Amino acid sequence: MIQYLKNKNNIIFLKLASQAIFDENNDFFESFSNCIDKIEKEGDINGIVLNLQNNKSINSYEVKKNLEEKDPTNCFKKVEIEKSILRRFETLDFPKVAILDGSIFNLIFELALCCNYRIALNDNNQKFGFTNTNLGLMPGKGGMVRLTREIGIEQTLDFLLFEKSSNVKSLIEKGLLQNSADSLEELTSLAESFINKNQKYNQPWDVKDYKIPGGASYQNDNPIVIADYSTRVFKKNLRNCPVYEAIISTVTEGASLSFDSASKIESRYYVELVTGDVSKNLVSAHFIQKGKINSGYFRPKNQFKNEFTKIGVLGSGLMGHGIAYVSAMADIEVVLIDTSKDNLDKGLKRIKNILSFNVDMGLIEKELADDIFSKVNPSQDYSQIKDCDLIIEAVFEERDIKAKVIKESEKHMKKSAIFASNTSTISINELNKFSSSPENFIGIHFFSPVDRMELVEIIKTKKTSVETLSCVFDFIRKINKTPIIVNDSPGFYTTRVFEKYTCEGLALLYEGYPAHLIESTSKNVGFPIGPLAVLDEINIELALKIRKEIGSNLYSQKSENHVEPWDEVLNFMANKVKRSGRSSGSGFYEYPKSERKYLWPDLHNHFVIQFNKPDQQLLIDRLLFVQALETVRCYEEGVIQSFDEANIGSIYGWGFPAFRGGTLQFINDYGLVKFKKRALELASEYGERYKPPKIIDRMIESDEIFSQ
Repeated sequence: MIQYLKNKNNIIFLKLASQAIFDENNDFFESFSNCIDKIEKEGDINGIVLNLQNNKSINSYEVKKNLEEKDPTNCFKKVEIEKSILRRFETLDFPKVAILDGSIFNLIFELALCCNYRIALNDNNQKFGFTNTNLGLMPGKGGMVRLTREIGIEQTLDFLLFEKSSNVKSLIEKGLLQNSADSLEELTSLAESFINKNQKYNQPWDVKDYKIPGGASYQNDNPIVIADYSTRVFKKNLRNCPVYEAIISTVTEGASLSFDSASKIESRYYVELVTGDVSKNLVSAHFIQKGKINSGYFRPKNQFKNEFTKIGVLGSGLMGHGIAYVSAMADIEVVLIDTSKDNLDKGLKRIKNILSFNVDMGLIEKELADDIFSKVNPSQDYSQIKDCDLIIEAVFEERDIKAKVIKESEKHMKKSAIFASNTSTISINELNKFSSSPENFIGIHFFSPVDRMELVEIIKTKKTSVETLSCVFDFIRKINKTPIIVNDSPGFYTTRVFEKYTCEGLALLYEGYPAHLIESTSKNVGFPIGPLAVLDEINIELALKIRKEIGSNLYSQKSENHVEPWDEVLNFMANKVKRSGRSSGSGFYEYPKSERKYLWPDLHNHFVIQFNKPDQQLLIDRLLFVQALETVRCYEEGVIQSFDEANIGSIYGWGFPAFRGGTLQFINDYGLVKFKKRALELASEYGERYKPPKIIDRMIESDEIFSQ
């Protein structure tokens, strides 16, 4: 696990190799403690060099271990033991150097902070820091205590809350890296030179009267700094994730205490996070379930892996140019087809703008950007797709237009080529009727903007072959997206459930709830955007079209003349007051030039406020329950077929609060019996959409939960 070598200059080299495997039978802390035992028994030691490599297995080990922690008392004892091992290493009476060979995160970066001197390769593609905050976890092995003492309160909070990781240049500027070099040989030489010049070297905070840079939490401008970071967390809608508050509290409280006392405070907050539901939900969703999906667990078995060198994309608009871009980024040649030269030019310009932005941000080099752009070959000639293995249609969301494109494409496609139709609502069973090879036909639902949205919904029919499904799955992974596989149904999975969120927002408005309260409550619950704002973004006229495509109501028995409240609101906005959304400059919100948007002031005149002091928990329940229940219906019907895909689809598809673990995990945490009871209460007051599906009863009877 850890390679141990003592050279002729009496320097110990410890190497945590990237290929090392850490599991329940191979404990990292036990191995590291054994190394310290061996070091203490050695004679004539001048120093230690830690060679730390990019080690995903250690991070995986750390995260998975956290899932097992349930008892706070035992967890606290365990953490304190693990911290004592790192502290024991830190206080060894000779200099310690960390060589950072590759990107280093979380536990291993905490280990690096125990060293007196840290050096890395001159490669700004390398990143260092604490990415586990994205999983609701904070450094818990003394890392926050050491950071605060090394770079002060303000820099520590900025690094942990918002930056999370930095490159070599940035870390040197912060003072967390002391030097860099162009090769491992040079780094080794720098390490040995430091050791030879610093035979007695303690950490600065272990020297009497050491002062934290910038002072303690009550000194200088730190009270204002701390308050400012609390406000910034609140504004960024991060308050539902307790890790951010825990980080601020740990740094604030610990900065005024001794190292050991601050370390115990860190342990206390760390244990609260590790044993709590939020971090477990985030770890399970982002790390376990997403990893399971991306590894191909739900991909058809015993199918060979498909490679892609050239694909065709039909349509260069909002979706088409994005699909072309992500494909070219994955080193795939793209034929971009559009009947309009103007549209092609606009699509190419959009691709160029994305690449230019990435260059300006330092994410890619100019030469690479030029190479990526050269892989996109625009054409108005359908015959150019003749040697493509995969054709993706991304034309306007109209059945007749798509049908025409399918027929035209098949005149030029090779027989074995796969045709994928990009759509968010149109039935794939309906579209594949226009194909002469329905076994090679499949639906694909990219999310906008394609370059930033990670999820892709793959829609199969009974006629879709396993070879076609495997091929498209491999393509989605090739372009670094996360695929979920669903069966064809009105709205598929994501559009169908997300529509319930927007419709519920409209129902609340119709009933007389203040628009600002609907929007703020939604964001407080954890959604990235309120239902009225998202409808403005989608376009209200398009939302009406989606409603028509999916059906007015899949589950209630209403008369033909019955109009649902959400349809009333949408019709009013689109047809009576002609406010269609952001693209037109007016919708539920006003969009003044060079100013922030604000809710349309006349909205309350048309939808009179009836509830000035409503029960906010009721609003929260309605927004969450309506989505969770629709997910269960999709699960019961076989539209979505796995617990993992349901949760990941909800989080990455439309922004269901990740800290709740996804729509099905939300039900698990709520408790099925309690969930059913509350759903029935809501159903009696607000209608059939809240009636629990029969599968809930069956699961309660057999004492089941939704599970992987």
